[in-house]
Amino acid sequence: MEFRRITNLPPYVFTIINNLKIEARRSGVDVVDLGFGNPDIPSPSIAVEKLGESARIARNHRYSMSRGLPKLREAIADLYKRKWNVDLDVETEITNTIGSKEGFSHLMWVLLDRGDAAIVPSPSYPIHIYGPLFAGADLRQVPMRSLSDPRVQTDFEGDFFDNLTTAYEVGWPKPRVLVISFPHNPTGSCVDLPFMQRVVDFCRERDMIVVHDFAYADVGFGGYQPPSILQAEGAKECAVELYSMTSQTWAPKIVIGVSGGLDSTHALIVAVKAMDRLERPRTDVIGHTPTSTTAPTANASGPANSRGRTTTSLASRNSVTGRPP
Repeated sequence: MEFRRITNLPPYVFTIINNLKIEARRSGVDVVDLGFGNPDIPSPSIAVEKLGESARIARNHRYSMSRGLPKLREAIADLYKRKWNVDLDVETEITNTIGSKEGFSHLMWVLLDRGDAAIVPSPSYPIHIYGPLFAGADLRQVPMRSLSDPRVQTDFEGDFFDNLTTAYEVGWPKPRVLVISFPHNPTGSCVDLPFMQRVVDFCRERDMIVVHDFAYADVGFGGYQPPSILQAEGAKECAVELYSMTSQTWAPKIVIGVSGGLDSTHALIVAVKAMDRLERPRTDVIGHTPTSTTAPTANASGPANSRGRTTTSLASRNSVTGRPP
């Protein structure tokens, strides 16, 4: 039988790395595994305790709501206001998802179809490529360069927007979606708010939607605070941002994804998820069950947890790169 939608997908990089790791270890090589970036310290105790507490409440064993728990959405709105001074409407501009990958994938389904095109960074985190391809879209790629200092970005910014313009103008149809993610995985490229403003202006001028995967929102060193694209003027007219609790909590199995921004897009995601029956068990609809959302809710109000983990990440980076503390 011929399978649909997977024949044109590129190899999954993490599977390749894992297979190489297994082969190396079987041959006796001592391997330090940096593949998935799994945390090597425990999840915050407050998240674990709250998760256990909520699991013992019987009413939490039911289906969840389409947009996620109201208290969780309120916590996310408070987080965005506190950290980026962005005001988000809890009812129309925030949607909780099972994770940022799940939110991104469903977002591609409602934004793209066969015959459409999307612009994606190269190299890119795998789902940024797989999501548009599963939706049947064509890919245009923008080369990325890593930066040693996020404050020195003139060359990177000029190159990026030159390549972005070329990717838009070459070929047909014109792309409907731009996918970006800063700090960027895997190059580590960082940008500032004026860069995000240029992205928003670019997409507004061309009637495009920009999807910003803000997975590393809480990983900034040396006083650098990664900007939210929703801080840019006019962003809510064309931008959707996916925020993940993973980098803040270091709890990849207690995570949520948050989609914030363009309210019309949120309505579409909710509609798709409400009809979707692919997840088993039902840990949707567009969010975790009440049991698993309670832990991130408690953690969202604890910036000290994020600061502590950023300090640990900085120490790890310095150890690997030989930089002074």
